[in-house]
Amino acid sequence: MERLLFIMLFFVLLLTACGNGNEELDPNEESMDVNFNENISADLNDNELDLVENNQTSIEDQDTQNGSKESSSFDYGVDDFDLGLEFQDGDEWDYDYDYEEDKEAEIEKENGEKIEISGPEAIEEIEIMLQEIQITPPTSEDDAIAEILNHLTVSEQDLLSFELEIDFNDGEELDVSRSY
Repeated sequence: MERLLFIMLFFVLLLTACGNGNEELDPNEESMDVNFNENISADLNDNELDLVENNQTSIEDQDTQNGSKESSSFDYGVDDFDLGLEFQDGDEWDYDYDYEEDKEAEIEKENGEKIEISGPEAIEEIEIMLQEIQITPPTSEDDAIAEILNHLTVSEQDLLSFELEIDFNDGEELDVSRSY
């Protein structure tokens, strides 16, 4: 009997402690919970932002220290771009791009027949190339050739000659000339 009384008392206490869900909250208590949650959320977002910014700065510092801060040729600034490829099979490709006063561009490909592209279509094609390659004044000749040929999906073994002249908008130039 004591046991039954003890179990009943336990359930009464349990039900009293849990409540019936009809309690009214103190308005100050509710706003304190909301403010607390908002503050925690804001603090987490600030900390996450700090982590992202610190990580980005760390990556940029590391790239600068390694000298490998990659930037596209387009981002670096190109005033004039001339590329000439002569192939073993007699084909020739010429890319000319001038950004100085008025943007002008022309692409000529002689693959048995002559294909000429000029105006906005040529400008777009060459600017896409400049955005995808990483050639700046300190780039070595071998790296410049590799960047261009990789973009154009051309093998160095298929070439007779490679001619590249780039005038950057800071006054620097890069000239690469190679016969195979």
